Amino acid sequence: MIVIACGGRDFADGAFVVSALDALHRKTPISVLLNGGAHGADRHALVWAASAGVDHITYHANWKKHGRAAGPRRNAEMLKAAISIGAQLGETVGVVAFAGGAGTADMKRQSQKANVKVWEPVQ
Repeated sequence: MIVIACGGRDFADGAFVVSALDALHRKTPISVLLNGGAHGADRHALVWAASAGVDHITYHANWKKHGRAAGPRRNAEMLKAAISIGAQLGETVGVVAFAGGAGTADMKRQSQKANVKVWEPVQ
């Protein structure tokens, strides 16, 4: 499975991120994890991927160039890449959305519009 992990910059519960991703990985092995490179949930997911031996790709938003549009543009780029990788590898694509704000809501909205399943683990 190709997974985009997203969530709030202030999401501090790294153990919860690890537990949620471990559970998903046991059920449906994650081969590639994409994230937005922010502090909080993204960082915890990246640490999980590295420790689990899962390939990972980080997409940073270019705030200087795109201003407030940088986050949604980065989210669209991640989603497009995840769908492309999934098609190349013959794997499903999903989003694991931890609690967050406007950026997380945008990632969920874009994913749902593209018919990509969004999983929202609850603490």
